[in-house]
Formats: sequence, structure tokens, C-alpha cells
Amino acid sequence: MFKELKDKIKIVSKSKKIKIFYFGNTAGIEKSEFQLTSIRENQNFIYFGVILYNNSLTKKISKLIDGKFDLIFVDLEKKVKPTSSGYVNIERAVKDTIKKTRILGYKGNDLTIQACETLIHYLFNKDKRGIGGKKILILGAGNVGFKIALKLVECGAELYLLRRNKKILKSIIQVINSIKPKATVAKAQQFVNFNSGLKKFDLIIGATDNKSLIFLK
Repeated sequence: MFKELKDKIKIVSKSKKIKIFYFGNTAGIEKSEFQLTSIRENQNFIYFGVILYNNSLTKKISKLIDGKFDLIFVDLEKKVKPTSSGYVNIERAVKDTIKKTRILGYKGNDLTIQACETLIHYLFNKDKRGIGGKKILILGAGNVGFKIALKLVECGAELYLLRRNKKILKSIIQVINSIKPKATVAKAQQFVNFNSGLKKFDLIIGATDNKSLIFLK
């Protein structure tokens, strides 16, 4: 894995574009290896990164890349569960190790949510009401699904949510309807009958963390 990482660093180093490396983490247990992302580039930037789960690997990779990139982004979310060796803090590990390259923070989930919300508003941009009154179903009411749901309810969508754990789903719906602006008529509600058909919805969003529930025919 480290050989592949070094090879990608060499490829990026030859580019005249702004070079960016990023650290990401995701909910999971501490592992001995990491996941490398593909090298991507646009008109101005070339970038790739790693998804990892423990402090020691983060520091090892940080030493390897320090000074070789123009910017380093680190995921600020604390999503990794504590291990036998203590708490995992990717942000702290990067900031303790990187000495030469500028570090900037980001939140991966929030970028996903913002991109999703922007796309939805674009899809209904020609409608004078926007997404107001639109029937929208979100499959999966975890961290991402919950945050998207709240934003859409605030914009007037008739929002339905589906989650396997009905007890947690009920709590999530109560929270959304409790914290949305008092003057907002729209509300979140539970989607109870999957067999009734999905044609009534103007939009269906998949936010599950496992197997996809949306299939195109």
C-alpha cells in the first residue's frame, strides 16, 4: 500500500498544478491499512488522499507527504470509535506531524449534504415554488439523511423518511419537526408503506450506508 502511495506522490509531483492531499476518516474500527483514493485533477488542481482509521498510520503518512504538497486537507469529524490504544484523532495526528505544508480542515459529510442540496434546488429551479410542496422521500435517516431532511423541510418540502430502526426514526422525525422554524408549515413524516408505490414522489434520495434501495428499470 505504501508503494502505491509513493508512486502517486511521484505522479502528482510532476504536475505544475496546485497539489492537494487530503486525509479522511469514516466510522469503523482501527485497521492496519488505509484506503487510497484515485488521483483527480481539474483546470487548477491535482489531488488525491487517504481514508484511514488510526493515529500511527496518520503520522507515518504525514511525514511522507509533508512539504510535497501545496495544501493538506484533514477531515475534522471525529467518527472513529475508541480502540484499545485510546481515542483516534486524525486531525490531531496530522497537526502534530505536518510542519511544512499548510493545513486546512473540512467536513466530508457536510460537503456531501451541501452538494446534494444545491443539486436539488437546481433540479427545481424553473419551478416558481422551488421545492416547496414537493413530495420527497429519503431512504436512510442517518447522519447525512437527517441533515438533508432538515434542510429540505425548512425549504417547504413534504418530506418522508425511511430507516430500518423505527424507534430511532421516530426520534429523528420528532427532532426535525421540533427544531424547524415555527412558521414552517412543512414537516417530516415516516414512510410506512413501501408497497404502495414510489410514483407519487417528485424526488427520491438514497442515503443508506449499505446496500442501495433504488433500482432503475
